[in-house]
Amino acid sequence: MECPKCNHLLIEKKWRYAVLIYCGNCFGFERIADKNCCDSPNNLYVRHKTGNGTQIRIQCFNCGKLGTKAQNRKELNIDFETLKFSDLEFDKARQEKFSAEYNGAWTEFKRLRRNYFLNHHSNYLNSQTWKIKRELVLQRDNYICQSCLQNRAMQVHHLDYNYHMNEPLYKLISVCKRCHDIITAMDNNKDEYDNIH
Repeated sequence: MECPKCNHLLIEKKWRYAVLIYCGNCFGFERIADKNCCDSPNNLYVRHKTGNGTQIRIQCFNCGKLGTKAQNRKELNIDFETLKFSDLEFDKARQEKFSAEYNGAWTEFKRLRRNYFLNHHSNYLNSQTWKIKRELVLQRDNYICQSCLQNRAMQVHHLDYNYHMNEPLYKLISVCKRCHDIITAMDNNKDEYDNIH
């Protein structure tokens, strides 16, 4: 499968219950999916009680996943009364493990994406394109910090990174170092904000 943004092949990393799919080239696409089942499914038909009666569903007795789709009794050639009931505790335990894997996959993806961004951003800040843009913004703002409107501005802050490396000038503002540090800490949701004051 290819990335819809840059057409590079997507990377797929599998855990027991979750699958992380992302583009390692642009990090513009990511998805964390619930695997249909574990790697060694042991699927059996079970009776599952609902508010409207009892349904036949499929449950894996290796990982615990309980299917959400009711099976058609008429198409199955099995004795309904001999089926064991679904194990909801087993399914709940699996969902909790999936949630833990999901959180781990999301944390890993954010780390990979941040490393990718920092590497490319650092290169960009050393480019001639950025140096010209930076100077235009400082001149536009008369070298006055647009955060405190008091100090001399020597840095330029990105209001967002939606147009990274192709940002329009209105997405950039001149700032002093102190204000830039405060804004960056706030943007990163770090405790550094308290340490800067």
